[in-house]
Amino acid sequence: MKQKFTRPSTHRALRLERRRFNRHLNNQRGSVLPLVLVVMMLAVVPVLSLYTFHGQEVQTAARYRDHEACLVLLDSGAARCRSQIELDGEYTGETLSQKRGRVTIAVSRLNATSWFFTCKARSGKAQATQSGTVTLQNGRAEMTSK
Repeated sequence: MKQKFTRPSTHRALRLERRRFNRHLNNQRGSVLPLVLVVMMLAVVPVLSLYTFHGQEVQTAARYRDHEACLVLLDSGAARCRSQIELDGEYTGETLSQKRGRVTIAVSRLNATSWFFTCKARSGKAQATQSGTVTLQNGRAEMTSK
């Protein structure tokens, strides 16, 4: 004859199973906080390092941009100096402001056909200087830079 499972015995088994599970949870109660802290550290450290590297790259790119703009300003200042000396032998220099910076040209006459020039360019945090001589021959200015 088959044995019938009675309702009280299944309830008793369920209660025992719940007690075992609750005891297991009670033993594991303090381990959640350290686990969460470790997971947070593993997530935060790479994000902070990426943020730092990104900031350094942005600064490097800005310095490079300013340096290149400064060199362009310097070349334009030297070309302006040469063309002004071709037009007017009494040219003494000027300061030109442009969108990306400023260039200052200073010219002093050495003799009847030679001038000494100094160009100083500044763009952002970058600055550069170029100096040399301009010699006028047959109505054309020849530039020699140092």
